Parts: sequence; C-alpha cells; structure tokens
Amino acid sequence: MFSYFFSNALQAAGATLYVMYLEVITHWIVFLPLAYILGLHFGIIGAWLALPMYIFVYSSFAWIKFRSGTWLNMKV
Repeated sequence: MFSYFFSNALQAAGATLYVMYLEVITHWIVFLPLAYILGLHFGIIGAWLALPMYIFVYSSFAWIKFRSGTWLNMKV
C-alpha cells in the first residue's frame, strides 16, 4: 500500500526514472533471487514469502526518496 502511494507521488512529481530504476533493480536483485532461493528450500510457500520482502525493500527505498525531498526541485 505504501509503495503505491510513494512511487505514484514520485512519478507525479517527475521522478519517473528513479521509480523505473527502483522497480527494475528491486525486481531483479531482490524479488527474483529471493523467490528462487526460498522456492527451492520451502516450495511454493517460500516463493510467495519473497513477495512481502520485496514490497518492504521497494517501499523503504521509495519512502527514503520521498522523505529526502530531492524530488521537490525536479524540472518537469
């Protein structure tokens, strides 16, 4: 829920590249390896457990960017 709020707020402010890079990096670096590793050890339940971990990491980085305020001075 928070990840949608912060990422959409950043996109609306013009930080679209940051959100895109955040999506790509967290998908490829966090979600896919975690789903694979946890899926090997715990089966389908382990693969699904990777999703909340991914959402937490994604939300954390979006929140950090939002709180930094650097997006306030972006030129659209």
